[in-house]
Amino acid sequence: MLKLIKSPLCPRAFDPRRVPPPEREYDLAHTLQADRNRCGFETKAQARTEDGYRATSLIKWEGDHAVLGKLLSESTAKHQLLLSCASSFYFRVCRRRLLGNVHKHFHDRGYPDSAMSTFHIINKKWFVPEGHLKDFPAAKIKQNFTRYLECAGVISASGLMFAGLHGSFDDTGYQLHYHGIVAGDKLDALRGMRKKFGFSSSADIYRPIVIEKLNDPPRQISYCLQSWWPYEPADGSNNGKRQRLPEAAHAEFLMWMSKQNLMDLVVMSGMRIGKGGLVSTQRKTD
Repeated sequence: MLKLIKSPLCPRAFDPRRVPPPEREYDLAHTLQADRNRCGFETKAQARTEDGYRATSLIKWEGDHAVLGKLLSESTAKHQLLLSCASSFYFRVCRRRLLGNVHKHFHDRGYPDSAMSTFHIINKKWFVPEGHLKDFPAAKIKQNFTRYLECAGVISASGLMFAGLHGSFDDTGYQLHYHGIVAGDKLDALRGMRKKFGFSSSADIYRPIVIEKLNDPPRQISYCLQSWWPYEPADGSNNGKRQRLPEAAHAEFLMWMSKQNLMDLVVMSGMRIGKGGLVSTQRKTD
């Protein structure tokens, strides 16, 4: 059993042991496989290597940056689990357990893959200028998104919804957004949010709400919670390829992540985490 290490930057971090290991059928480590053009679910070794890179990039900074860098370095060297969203290894454990159990919960509540849809939702109010990420904690964005969901009737509608906060950087700032899965009447209510609450097309945001059928469950569900934010320059010079954030933005992103509780990055409706894992807050479908 891995030794858990708390971070002084987020002393009340989410403990992934609150949800059990996923059954093999829902375990992304087994179901999400690499192909010619796409990676599979990150391995333990890959997550540890990423933490090593993050540690090296942070230690040369001062203050909390150096503190976080040393924590990542020590937990990697000692094969410990640092309870921090800035840790790729920690995020791997959380993604594997939480997303696997969420997928199973949809099935247990009467929603097979054929009845599930994925969505991507973005709002212009969720753009954060570079250097100001610390002023926009995940809990604040979650509160804003949840208010929209309540006004649109998504929260009160029957069904299930799970979404995770993600972001990208374009040289001027970070565009935050959510990736999620939804089923039941919540799907229609989510569709009803189009052209409301700021979810309208603009020069910067062409499709603020994208909803698609779930046709590649492991890969699409894995997008709902990601520990890596890409660099997407506005001029398109990356040619659609995922690139690592520039050094200063990368450091800002990691420091922001280090101070977030995982549950503030997640929005769930129709379910919650109980003592033994996920439990429903609604009646089971027929």
